[in-house]
Order: sequence, then C-alpha cells, then structure tokens
Amino acid sequence: MNTKKINTYFLLAISFLAAALGSTLISLLCMGAIIFLCQDKSLAGQSAEAVVLSFAAPLFSSAMDVVRTLLGLFPSNVIFSMIHDIIRIATGLVDLAVFIVGIIAAMKVMKKEKANIPLISGKFDGIVSED
Repeated sequence: MNTKKINTYFLLAISFLAAALGSTLISLLCMGAIIFLCQDKSLAGQSAEAVVLSFAAPLFSSAMDVVRTLLGLFPSNVIFSMIHDIIRIATGLVDLAVFIVGIIAAMKVMKKEKANIPLISGKFDGIVSED
C-alpha cells in the first residue's frame, strides 16, 4: 500500500497566503490540520502567527471605523475631513503591509525557513505542549 504524507510546510504556506488575502477561516483550518498532523511544534506556532496576521487588518479597520464614527459626531470641517483621509490611507497601508508580509512569509516557509513575522515572530512557539 502506498501512503503519502501531507507536506506541512505546504499547509503553512497556504495558511500565510490565506492570511495575506484576508481569509481567516482558511488560516484557522490550516492551523488545525498542522496541529493535528505535525510533529514539529514550531510549525504549529508559525501557523498561529498566520492566524494572528489574518486578524490584523480587519481589527485595525474596525478600530479605525470606530474612530471615524466618533469623529462623525462633531460638525464636519476641514480638520475632521483630513483626519478621515488619514484614517483611510492608514487602513489601506495596513492592508498592503499584511498582504506583503503574508506573501513573503509564504515564500520563506516554502523554502523551509522560519517566517519571521515582525512583532509576532516567536510569540506562539509553545502553543502546543506535549502532555
């Protein structure tokens, strides 16, 4: 009988690509598969980093929507419209940064290197313990 192993690096790369494209569900599914199938616990930590990356842009966008709504309570003038534009640009830049970081991380993982995501790299290495 010929059995094939699932390449966990490929699953991890898919997880980072899904995070880059904003699909949290696919990142979560890949993380579950990696935790279930993988013996290397550092890959499980990196898959958690992919899930956190997939949450970054929507959370920032939601926070900026709250700020934009609060600013809408005041009478509109030039200063508030400039703040609205700055918030819109910042949200776009965060979306772009998440996309670029996700693509770069997926390429590094396919080379079997550590993804090294800024601000969250290594924070989830002990997410799965062996009991």
